[in-house]
Amino acid sequence: MASDDSMKALIDTDFLTHIADVKSVDPLQAFQHYCEDAKVDVSMHERVYSEEAMSFPATEQFFSCGIVAISRFIATLTLFEKELYKRYINYLFSSYKNIPYPFEDVFEGWQKQCSFGEIHSMALCILHSYSLFLSDDKDSQRIHIIAKKNFEGKSIRVLNRKSAIDSIESYSSLTRAERRALSHI
Repeated sequence: MASDDSMKALIDTDFLTHIADVKSVDPLQAFQHYCEDAKVDVSMHERVYSEEAMSFPATEQFFSCGIVAISRFIATLTLFEKELYKRYINYLFSSYKNIPYPFEDVFEGWQKQCSFGEIHSMALCILHSYSLFLSDDKDSQRIHIIAKKNFEGKSIRVLNRKSAIDSIESYSSLTRAERRALSHI
């Protein structure tokens, strides 16, 4: 894990599966180097983990060795935070898709291929002040624009793999092969 002065980063399934699929270098070691160099503590939204990431066995190793944590936050939310989170989900979804959120309870329903992971992750970034959202999905950038325009004071950066690796100084512990493997899109 990174040090006390670390930024909090949320990771999306697509970003993590692309890292896990790297064959030319050890993906665990390379991503650990990235986390240390970027000074980020990386976690994944608990629903994104259970609804999406668990169906990709190669990603499990990142959780089991502690490189990526699961953000188990839902049970700890206050009533006020639950209402805020619901508001963020409903607003981001309806603004992005131009239709109402399809489930009455945002903590229960889930649909694949509808940007639910990106929307739930962005809502969590806003609610718990995450600095970074690591996502290779283009929808994340569009959802981020909606969030940025409508939730002032929330400075979240959305980075795809190339941008994330490029954001690290050249003196990083990542080898050239690791940089190339992790950032190849």
